[in-house]
Amino acid sequence: PAPHTFSFNSPQGACPHCNGLGDEAVFDLERIAPNPQRTIREGGIEPLGKARNNILFATLEALGHRYDFTLDDPIATLSESAMNAILYGDAQPMMVDCGAGSASLGRQMIAWEGVAEYINRIEDDDSRRGNKWREQFLVRRKCSVCGGSRLRSESLQFRVGDKNIAEVSDMSIADFARWTEDITLQLT
Repeated sequence: PAPHTFSFNSPQGACPHCNGLGDEAVFDLERIAPNPQRTIREGGIEPLGKARNNILFATLEALGHRYDFTLDDPIATLSESAMNAILYGDAQPMMVDCGAGSASLGRQMIAWEGVAEYINRIEDDDSRRGNKWREQFLVRRKCSVCGGSRLRSESLQFRVGDKNIAEVSDMSIADFARWTEDITLQLT
């Protein structure tokens, strides 16, 4: 294997999911819905704010018909499938009455993209301010693909003795010294 295979600074070695960073930003339900006793209408979904007479909330009402909730139900009472649909979307289009916000739109078939996608695509005149707004709903966690090793799974398949490069990198200097003494005995 080429040396770049073992470097998270190289596209050939870096985990494709986290780009070699070792962590990922994921949406945190506690930040998106900080007060589960509030309803959607009261602003229980923080990024959406209080209910308004627009397509977004009309779509949420249609989603509620599909998942058996209303905008007046406390967030805490919504089923797991309803919360997943609210957060991550539902690709199955729904008939949404858009006439409430604008009489000229009438009824339309709309697929709900989810609050997570809504947060991702919100654009602001000041991109730093927009990024700061998005970041408040995210938490950083170890990458779900590489487990924080920062490397491709293919790179981790190569072992010396019983260790891959990520395991060797995680060793303390004392453990590494003992390991290198033991490994030289195994290699001869």
